[in-house]
Amino acid sequence: MNILDSLLSVFSIIEPYVDYTTKFNQEIDILINNSYNRILNLSENEVKEINKSTVQSIAYTVRIILSYDTKLMNKYYEEIMLNYHWRCLTSKILEKRIKGITSLNNILDYLEKKERGYDFSSDENEPEEKFVNFNQKSFLLYFKAKNILEEFLGEKIHEEILKRSSPIFKLFTRFNALNKNYFDQLLKIRIELHESFAKQVEIVICDLCSFLNEEDKLYLYSQIIGLNEEKYDLKFLIFLKNFSLNSLNGLNQSLNNTDKQTNLYGIPLFWKVMQDDFKTITKDTNYIETCMKFVFELLFESHVSFSVIEEYIKLCIENLKNVNTVNYLE
Repeated sequence: MNILDSLLSVFSIIEPYVDYTTKFNQEIDILINNSYNRILNLSENEVKEINKSTVQSIAYTVRIILSYDTKLMNKYYEEIMLNYHWRCLTSKILEKRIKGITSLNNILDYLEKKERGYDFSSDENEPEEKFVNFNQKSFLLYFKAKNILEEFLGEKIHEEILKRSSPIFKLFTRFNALNKNYFDQLLKIRIELHESFAKQVEIVICDLCSFLNEEDKLYLYSQIIGLNEEKYDLKFLIFLKNFSLNSLNGLNQSLNNTDKQTNLYGIPLFWKVMQDDFKTITKDTNYIETCMKFVFELLFESHVSFSVIEEYIKLCIENLKNVNTVNYLE
């Protein structure tokens, strides 16, 4: 029998004798606090052996014992479960880490919906854990105190955890809490680690573009294109197109024919690569056609102004007049 099974047995014995109408006595108070702290400090072997259902049973029993005080009851229940999910995430066991981040993402999804006024009664997949004492801001403060982004990007980095990290990165961006050091870390991982990491980093970065402010998007863009031109291979161009499309569509402004739009992200670079005088040592012969396609997508599938589209149509006409390669917009 593990330590939490033992605690559950003790709670099950004393629960019928607790007077729920009055404040619990000192001994029960100590037992609850010890249980709370013990879950946060589970050993690796204990994390491996203990199931979520055991922790839930302890949390439910604590909630019953504290039912005289609704706020305190919910506080202990939520923090016990939150501590368990966090301890799973920080485990060395990948299966437990995945379960931990999945549970945290589910709670975050619930908090987002709750703050939007979502009607959970009509949802067949009603959340298992309802956190009434938390909102997105307090959840963010919990994550910041735990240095959760270091858990994603530090020594224990794993592509399966990174794959599931976007919701929490987005939470940080909503409150402008994602500083540029984390952008630099992400881009460093993309360049230095295995290709599977690069792919996940690119997905995270592109997901964030819809939520980042203009200053942060421009900083990221400047770092992304800081590569030497000889590294402009197809994989890089696809990443840059996705980044640019999400960044342009994330602009919170209404554009019309008279708007002067200065931040076009990858459009000028793709146009440059298309030109006859562009020098590159890339061995991929399809990069010109790819850039032509990307310019078309970015102009007509994003929130660029009509004046920008007209500008690039004029550039195409100039190319024709100068007998350059016919780079056209179909």
